[in-house]
Amino acid sequence: MTSNSNFYSSDNQIQAGWAKFDEIGQSYKGTFVEKFRKDGQNGLPDQIVYVLANASAEKLECDDEGNVKKLISSDPIDGDLNVGIKESNSYINSRLKNCLPWDIIAFAFTREIPAKTKGYSNAKSIQVFKSWVDEEYLASQGGNTEEDWNDMPF
Repeated sequence: MTSNSNFYSSDNQIQAGWAKFDEIGQSYKGTFVEKFRKDGQNGLPDQIVYVLANASAEKLECDDEGNVKKLISSDPIDGDLNVGIKESNSYINSRLKNCLPWDIIAFAFTREIPAKTKGYSNAKSIQVFKSWVDEEYLASQGGNTEEDWNDMPF
């Protein structure tokens, strides 16, 4: 535990973890915890932010069509990870509208789409994946299994 004399040191500052998609094959996977809306700023559009717990940064091998061929590496991320998706991106946001806070989801940058207008940057094709339930996370939130949560009256 940190003593009071150095509690406010830079070593104790909480850092925000934000996903960045810089190169094809980058992926982030984790337990979906919540989502919230973030107003745009500094030229960035409004976003829907998906918060992932127990997250990992992964490197994938993708083919030219954007299909994932294999997982190359996976490294755990400390703390929660925020994945910001443009609010107007109905392709991704509509696919995630039914995710529940225990689902394991991933966002993968699988290919670049050439710009239609000369001088503009290529678009990043981000694919979303949803798989099994994180039973450990679910139990830590008060439910023992997914069925326990499904029986609740809300």
